Amino acid sequence: ERGFFDVVAHHPSTGMPPLPYVGRPWKMSLTPPVPAKPGPMMGEHNKLILSDLLGRNEADLATLEEEGVIGYAPASPRPVSRPSLDEQVRQGRMQRYETDYRKQVARVFPPPESL
Repeated sequence: ERGFFDVVAHHPSTGMPPLPYVGRPWKMSLTPPVPAKPGPMMGEHNKLILSDLLGRNEADLATLEEEGVIGYAPASPRPVSRPSLDEQVRQGRMQRYETDYRKQVARVFPPPESL
């Protein structure tokens, strides 16, 4: 209603639905708002920064990737373990949870245009 939240569409590979995040608390009369967008994926800007801005060539990028200096995914990802929602309630980490939160969020914050 007041435009306090921005709904951000996440990259499809994350499996996350569009979610509301706290937006900017100000409005400028002569500047149109910039639509909220998701953060970059890991390594998404490697080429832009290393080649376009710093002048590295494709061979340099390939060497850096082979040596594990840069990449597009964690080198040795570990599974994240977290307690179930019921266990988090039992531990006092949260008071309750909604099983249909996705429907509730979508009802109040319609998904933005896709990426």
